[in-house]
Order: sequence, then structure tokens, then C-alpha cells
Amino acid sequence: MYNSNTHKQRRVAVICLCVALLYIVGCVAVLLQQANDGTELWTSMDVIERRSFTRAAFVYLPKDQKHRFLHQLKWFLRSWEEMRGFEPPDWRTDVVVVTDGSSKSLEHLNCSATNKRKNRVDAPVCV
Repeated sequence: MYNSNTHKQRRVAVICLCVALLYIVGCVAVLLQQANDGTELWTSMDVIERRSFTRAAFVYLPKDQKHRFLHQLKWFLRSWEEMRGFEPPDWRTDVVVVTDGSSKSLEHLNCSATNKRKNRVDAPVCV
């Protein structure tokens, strides 16, 4: 028997896992950047979180299945907005949506090719 609550709980768990993985990837990338800079590799999380860091999550939205995946994209964007509240202040995570179809439905979600950050301190965007 199908239980929609169980499905929703699994979806929320997957989204939380994705957010955690993005944070971990960011920390590892900052550590690798420190290693390349010649600075001390093992530093406290306070030092890592104060460093400026930019990353992106890429999402593919096929035009022939857009109606199927658009709902999931909305959930992803919502979790992305929530995650930004827990992100260190100098970190930026942009969302890049790649599609081979019309972008009208994406514009309603504020995802547009015209959304561009000019520098590191601008707010994260969905492109």
C-alpha cells in the first residue's frame, strides 16, 4: 500500500542529505584551496566559514519531461532557499538550470539567464 506521507518523508530526507553534502563539499574545497595556497591545511571551522567561497548546483530539466520534474525543481529551490540561511555569510551557492526547452516556466521560479551576480558579495541566484 502506497503511503504519501512516507514518500514525502523520503523526499525531505533526500533534500536534507543533498544540503549536507553541499556543505561538506564546500568545506573540502576550502581545505583544498588552503593546501594550494600553502596555508595551514587543518584549521578550525571558524576559519573555513569566514573564507569567501562560491559554488553551484547544476540541475538538468529535459523539455519532454518538464511537467514531471518541475515539481521536484520547486522543492529543490525551496530547500536551497532554506539552506542559504545556514550557509556561512561569505559563501554563495548558485543554482544553474540547464534545459533544452522553453524557459518561461523557469522565469516564474525566478530562474533566468539574466540573473547574474556581478561580484562575490551579491546574493546567490538561480540561472
